[in-house]
Amino acid sequence: MARLRPTTVVATVVAVLVLAGGGALLLSGFGDAGAEPRAELSPCLTLAGARRDACFDEVFARQAARGNVAPTVAALERLVRDGRLDDCHLLAHSLAHAAVAAMGVDRAFLLADDGCRMGYVHGAAERADPRAEARAAPPGAVAGERCSRFVKRDLAASCSHGYGHALLRASPGDLQASADGCRAAERYGIHVIPCEAGVMMQHSLDRSRLGETGLLAGAREGCARLAAARLRTRCHRNVGVVAAFALSHDAARAEALCRRLPARKGRSDCLAGARKEVEEARAG
Repeated sequence: MARLRPTTVVATVVAVLVLAGGGALLLSGFGDAGAEPRAELSPCLTLAGARRDACFDEVFARQAARGNVAPTVAALERLVRDGRLDDCHLLAHSLAHAAVAAMGVDRAFLLADDGCRMGYVHGAAERADPRAEARAAPPGAVAGERCSRFVKRDLAASCSHGYGHALLRASPGDLQASADGCRAAERYGIHVIPCEAGVMMQHSLDRSRLGETGLLAGAREGCARLAAARLRTRCHRNVGVVAAFALSHDAARAEALCRRLPARKGRSDCLAGARKEVEEARAG
């Protein structure tokens, strides 16, 4: 078994104590004080596209290995407040992915922080492997126990949202089966509505890699084919959410994309999702 660095041990002990009390963790006094996250993040802001993403990923990997999770979330939020980033939610997803790679899902959760609009919690949960967990316990049981550790309901709901991401990542393209997985896990403490929203958001994130055309095709080939009206609504709303992310929270462009959907209800739901995401990002 690999030995933990002393800084990681201290951070983990403090995290257990804070999490047990239901609070969000801010580890500003722990980790490797010799590497200030903001200084490492700033050069990434000058890049674009894949080079920018790779730069952030490299910084996150270094900071996670040092145990500097919460300070890195705080640095991302400061960049948003200073107007240098339009939002840090998806970047916090990526930071959580790096933390899971460095220390595993459960240790990464001990460093849970509610910053960047719960992005870290979402990202940590989505990196779990529902298929592997189902080999050791009933489907959803491990995730339900993990999410139920949070006393604060918003953190527990965010964990459930991340589990929805994980379900679709485990079954790419199978929206209905993944949504069904949220219902099956409800008995173990998973919150169904945010879990289903996580499934739908992951669907649109996957499709957005092909640009606006891919995002629109995902709505047509995924959302519109779901049997339940609530799922179609949730799916189309997340098309709008992801459009806002993909277009740097430019409200006019995100709304223009939503208006290209063929069905009136789908357009309306997409617009609602885009507007809410832009509003929340601006509110911080």
